[in-house]
Amino acid sequence: MIRLQGVSKSFAGKTVLKDVDLQVPEACLYGLIGPGASGKSVLLKLVTGLLKPDSGRVLVDGRDINQMTDLELQQFRTKFGMLFQNNALFDYLTVGENIAFPLRRLFDLTEDEIQQRVGQRLRYVSLPGFENRLCAGLSGGQKKRVGVARAMVTQAQIVLYDEPAAG
Repeated sequence: MIRLQGVSKSFAGKTVLKDVDLQVPEACLYGLIGPGASGKSVLLKLVTGLLKPDSGRVLVDGRDINQMTDLELQQFRTKFGMLFQNNALFDYLTVGENIAFPLRRLFDLTEDEIQQRVGQRLRYVSLPGFENRLCAGLSGGQKKRVGVARAMVTQAQIVLYDEPAAG
């Protein structure tokens, strides 16, 4: 379960989120809808610990992520897969390297296991055989699908999609 209690966040004196309370139960599909620049992306980054709130608490499975050490936070992030608003792909890496990136950073897998997962996810997003293509040469829709494959490759408990229909 994800719970935000009185969460506020500002940047350069501009309040983006103020006293947000939110509870998302387990095994739930939940959507945040709002106009551009209303704080949806900021909220997702707070949930994953990529940003810290100015005030309030962010709890995932009962744990306050603001109280975690850097090592605990790194281990905690293995629970999440995330599709970023701009896909956040490395243009200088191949599709396969982009999808494998979180596996190499967060898990102790063999190269065969990594390649198997990458291939499975590429088939899932209808891009089989794209492993060796550079991301710089992909269309916007193809980049979005590579981002989806990367978000899902870790088999995370929680997958967050930021603007999944954009692009």
